[in-house]
Amino acid sequence: MDVVNTFKSHMINWLCEIGLPNIEIDFEEDFGYAFDPNTGRHCINFGVVDYSENGKWFEQFCYEYGCDFVGIPAPVMSFLHECGHAFTLASFSDQELWLCEFSKAFDHGESDHDWMIRYWEFPDEFAANVWAINFINEHIDLVEKLVNICMRDWANLINEVDVFTLISEE
Repeated sequence: MDVVNTFKSHMINWLCEIGLPNIEIDFEEDFGYAFDPNTGRHCINFGVVDYSENGKWFEQFCYEYGCDFVGIPAPVMSFLHECGHAFTLASFSDQELWLCEFSKAFDHGESDHDWMIRYWEFPDEFAANVWAINFINEHIDLVEKLVNICMRDWANLINEVDVFTLISEE
């Protein structure tokens, strides 16, 4: 599993470079973020399933809200969104975060597209999106570095490992 450790190591080094030293990387079907207040550790789940439609919708959503750069791969944009959660978490009270999670838990009977747009507009999600958009606009050099890491290391990883086994191993 050297390629897995290499991927995680490069991603963690990049996260330290942007100011997130207390973080771990896991693999799940979809991208996600969690914070453990008992340990102070952040965790970003790297999504291994290709949600092409969601990626296109998310890219469009970000550009509509001011992202200046076209062509950033959807997984990188999703990863930056999860980083945004770590940087904006302190902006919300526990009650506000609970209300966001509670509201997201219900099926609202919308189309997938409409639900995703509404999801990205929940206060905690929107704050993470704005952080990611601003980061992309202000630090394109670091974003390009992340793109190179993700594309190179992820390609090596999926050539050697069945990514779905990563989910069950975590």
